[in-house]
Amino acid sequence: MTQQAHLQFMVSSSSTATSMESKCREILQYYEKLAKQPDQNDAKWVVDQLTKEEQEMAAGSSYAYWYLCQRSNNHGNGKSVLEANFRIAAAMREAARHMEGADSREEALQLLKRTIQFHTEEQTRLYRTCMTIQSEQQQEGHGTSLERERQQRIHEEMNNLQNFATRGHDKEGRAIMFAYPRLSTGTDDESFADCIVYMVERAMACTEFHSMGRQEKIVVVVDSKGSSSPPSLK
Repeated sequence: MTQQAHLQFMVSSSSTATSMESKCREILQYYEKLAKQPDQNDAKWVVDQLTKEEQEMAAGSSYAYWYLCQRSNNHGNGKSVLEANFRIAAAMREAARHMEGADSREEALQLLKRTIQFHTEEQTRLYRTCMTIQSEQQQEGHGTSLERERQQRIHEEMNNLQNFATRGHDKEGRAIMFAYPRLSTGTDDESFADCIVYMVERAMACTEFHSMGRQEKIVVVVDSKGSSSPPSLK
């Protein structure tokens, strides 16, 4: 790459990152606006019961919040420098989801705490970064060993057994994830689970950014052609 081409690439990358940061902040500002609504009082109560570290983990369910944290970590001292109101608003978004499946705010709090514990113990955020490590970077020791292991399992699963893709959105702005027929029988349970979680994470990110935070769901289309157990049409 010539010096001029390299400079153009760097300028383009910087411009893209700036545009992404602006979009993320716009999404978080929308969450902040929602957080001020009277019907969000229970979600606010739930978030207030969490430690700051738990709030960070809950807020990280938002890709917009997570991305901005990653950017600030890469340009600072490794600590989040995002406004506290963004953290609270994004965490309230996650708390509100748990309120939908609970009979009380106390139950929602316990459900959310168990979710946070799961994400922490299973290091689920690594699904967002494991596929960005290039082969030459692996040789240089980039990425954690768990990231490299997950990347390998996902590659093997999708190349040899099961392919997925996220393409387009429905009229409500929800990302559409396609699950294609399996190429052969048999699988490693851990590889299959890694692949599913990775693809759902990608689809959820697409929904959040395409809808600017207005939608929280995805559409899954399963192609069961040739399946040994196709869904019943009755």
